[in-house]
Amino acid sequence: MNAEGILVPREQFDAITQKLADLQCMIEEICGKTTNKDGLPMRIDNVGLAAAMDKDGITSVHDKIMPDSADFMHESGEMRPFDLLESRDYHERIEDANMQAGHDYYEAHRVATEAEHSRMRQLGFDPNEVEAFQKPYIDAAAHEARAKGNTTPEIGNEPYRVSEETEMRADNDDSDNRYVLDIDGRKYDRPVMDKLLGTCEIVTGCNDNKWAAIDINSGKVLTTAESRRGAIRKVEAWAKNLGRRRLKARFESYDQMSQQQLRAKFEEPLRT
Repeated sequence: MNAEGILVPREQFDAITQKLADLQCMIEEICGKTTNKDGLPMRIDNVGLAAAMDKDGITSVHDKIMPDSADFMHESGEMRPFDLLESRDYHERIEDANMQAGHDYYEAHRVATEAEHSRMRQLGFDPNEVEAFQKPYIDAAAHEARAKGNTTPEIGNEPYRVSEETEMRADNDDSDNRYVLDIDGRKYDRPVMDKLLGTCEIVTGCNDNKWAAIDINSGKVLTTAESRRGAIRKVEAWAKNLGRRRLKARFESYDQMSQQQLRAKFEEPLRT
């Protein structure tokens, strides 16, 4: 029966329904929009990263260079298609939920990656193979975004700031007023939280073009380097040499001094 209450043959009705579905797919392709299996919106755009969440909080946005699907070796021994778009969407929503719950980006990304890889294994695919396949596409997307600075403004600046990729943004908005203090009162901007061996919390930040890894619970500078990545590599190597048990004991031996206490010690006298 059509909208006017007139009976329509099933074959004709099915044909009309199929045409409407085809039209919807055409519109989504033109607009770069689609939905995941739960009906939540996804969009294809210039991202520079593999994917990210729109500022609306419900739309996952995927770089136009990233493939939607590909064939991989299945645990059955056969080559089977794997939905890469759905997998990235799954990752982004878990990551966003963890950040909304108060976790920093790196912790949220770690949890999302573990969940995504677990899902891949449950579906019978090797996460290492899938990640290796996508890496050249991620690199290509990043290269284009760095060259053009044309990523969509509908994604917030946070993913680009924490990954030090603000040049991908047309506005190059690197405004971040956050900072941390070390035990001697030195100020470090652009702070990013991390964990050593999954147990001891540190923060990396920049002071006078020098990057440091700092114990967030004492303010003790653990190492310095010319870049954030350099500081992280050095402090991670140090932690691995100590091992988890001795690393935890070392952190517990430091005099505890919160950021609030450090600010009261070094900044409050300046205000009075």
